[in-house]
Amino acid sequence: MTVMVVDGVLTDTAPRVAWAVGPEAGFGWCAIWQPTEELAISTWLALDHAEIVDPETIIAERVEIWDNLDSSPTTADWLAAGFATRCARCTETVDNDVGALIVDEETVLCKNCGGQA
Repeated sequence: MTVMVVDGVLTDTAPRVAWAVGPEAGFGWCAIWQPTEELAISTWLALDHAEIVDPETIIAERVEIWDNLDSSPTTADWLAAGFATRCARCTETVDNDVGALIVDEETVLCKNCGGQA
């Protein structure tokens, strides 16, 4: 999910400061463009996530390589930024440490499934 906010209004034009925001442990992260870390976290919490997790466990990581994206980060963009994703075939968690094969922008395979291609 991608959220772009300018002056508190959801929009398709946004400040070019990208953050990955989500629970410190686990999935549910979003790409959010906001000028500060605090605003990025507040935006994430405003998306009805505050009832799901403890707001104190939410963190934001600056992702400079996403600043100039024209659209939401793809699965490959998340992996390139150092985040984990799921294998498109077996749904195992994959990241750069365990090996992953980027097939295209939306398809990433784990080392086992990539060998079956």
